[in-house]
Amino acid sequence: MSFKRCRVFLLLVLGLGRGAVFGQMAACPNGLVYVHANPIRIFNPAQALVPGTNPVVTSIALPTVATSGFAYGPNLNAVSPSPTFYTTITGTYYYWNGSTWVSTGHTTGNSAAINMAVGPGCMYNFIGSTGQVYQYNGTGNGSLLTTVSGFSSGGPFDIVVDQCCNFYVIRTSNPQWLQAYNSSGTLLATCTLSNLPSMSAGTGFAIAGNYVVVFNGTGVYVGTINGSVVTFTNAGANFGGGGSDLGSCPIPCNSACFTTLPVAFKNFYCTPSEKMNRLTWETMEEKKPAYYSIEHSGDGQNFTELARVASGSITSKYEFDVSEELPGEITYYRITSVDEDGTRKSTEMCYVIRDNIQVGGLYPNPANDVLHFSINSKMPKRITMHIIDLLGREIQNITQDIPDGMNHLTIDTKNIIEGVYFLTLTGDKGEFISGQKFIRQNK
Repeated sequence: MSFKRCRVFLLLVLGLGRGAVFGQMAACPNGLVYVHANPIRIFNPAQALVPGTNPVVTSIALPTVATSGFAYGPNLNAVSPSPTFYTTITGTYYYWNGSTWVSTGHTTGNSAAINMAVGPGCMYNFIGSTGQVYQYNGTGNGSLLTTVSGFSSGGPFDIVVDQCCNFYVIRTSNPQWLQAYNSSGTLLATCTLSNLPSMSAGTGFAIAGNYVVVFNGTGVYVGTINGSVVTFTNAGANFGGGGSDLGSCPIPCNSACFTTLPVAFKNFYCTPSEKMNRLTWETMEEKKPAYYSIEHSGDGQNFTELARVASGSITSKYEFDVSEELPGEITYYRITSVDEDGTRKSTEMCYVIRDNIQVGGLYPNPANDVLHFSINSKMPKRITMHIIDLLGREIQNITQDIPDGMNHLTIDTKNIIEGVYFLTLTGDKGEFISGQKFIRQNK
């Protein structure tokens, strides 16, 4: 059986970090931190900080004039590339169009757009000296949304947004905390920080996967989210250059250590067998939720409840078997914990593909003008071949119908410049089938 966790993406295979489902916001690899440097750097907090190796130095240079603020996420101003980088120059938003920086013609609404975060249909910037949060949706100029209390000088270190346009700010001077607000500016929850030095000023803050990254100009601190507490360690002195602002993909909704949520999920995965799909999840901390809702979906967006499972002890591991889905269909699953007061928290999705497609290795690799591979499928299928660079930008895509049985496919690569790329195969519903790295080089 062929199946993958939903967060599989090219950077997982390349060893740079974890990723997201190919599809809507597919190329945004949640789990990486983008460093405001010249050129831009990409840091994986799950690995040791080794300047020159991690972060990876990209080929994207910031504008030569002074820039303030830095963000990475969905493109609010153009169809592609998305996700992309944002910055500001003299109070005006600019985005990276794949080859140069383009002015949006829209101002930030304030003169200090140092801290930025961009999500699906929303962008925020934050003024640490006043606590003011400004919002921008890709049209018109930015406008004042709310003022977060507790800031008169020093931190926070940037602002983070999730896929529901909730935003997160951090206070690094005493008393320290990480707070989450909804898109209307209403406080949702407060998380506590452990082992982070008190900082009166700073430069960068990001949430990537299960990590919180803070840079104060003299040290990089990586925190691990565990329930309602974020515990930090000193990862290194700096990123090897830059760090005046940090960017990260929009994180999953309501994912940063809510003290009001009943449970902290450790992992969740689904495994197909001959006649059923087995769902397995494990918790790190339970505060006795009323039950777990087993949910499935055919499109990864609209979920319905299959069954309910009673909660266990403080930390527990659960299994639930679902009858086999129809051949050729994709089924998405997630687990939602439901508290007595109705508070809900969901795992990320996993999915099962019942096609049993086998994909052969790429050759020649390195490639010159052509790239070959094979697909053995038990049924006819429409596939799309995506060639993606190391920054998640799609360079080329080809859609092709294949019959059942063994298929030998060839891709023309002669118009692709030298470099490292990733060939991702997706099905007609956008489901991930396979991903392999290859090198394009001239003869």
